[in-house]
Amino acid sequence: MFGINKFTHQGQISVEESVLQMATRVALQDLKVFNKNPTPNNASLLVTIPVLYNALVHERNVHMKYRSSVTQLCTWVHQCGMEVLNELLVHALPPEIRS
Repeated sequence: MFGINKFTHQGQISVEESVLQMATRVALQDLKVFNKNPTPNNASLLVTIPVLYNALVHERNVHMKYRSSVTQLCTWVHQCGMEVLNELLVHALPPEIRS
């Protein structure tokens, strides 16, 4: 577990490894697109990462923009997600158990 915490002025967001493992390679690619160009159209790509998608919809509805703290969080989640994915891809699959 990463046990990593991110703080915003509105509260604490805690992200654990199990959350990052739910993001697929395609979802991480879509997150990279959003991070490069944080627009509502690109945010709609993130429906496969519901917690981020819902946070972005809330940001847009309440603040009429994506605050830097939220876009920084998206960048951080992408970086951590890629690290986890790359670690998982580096290790070979365990041998099959034969009975």
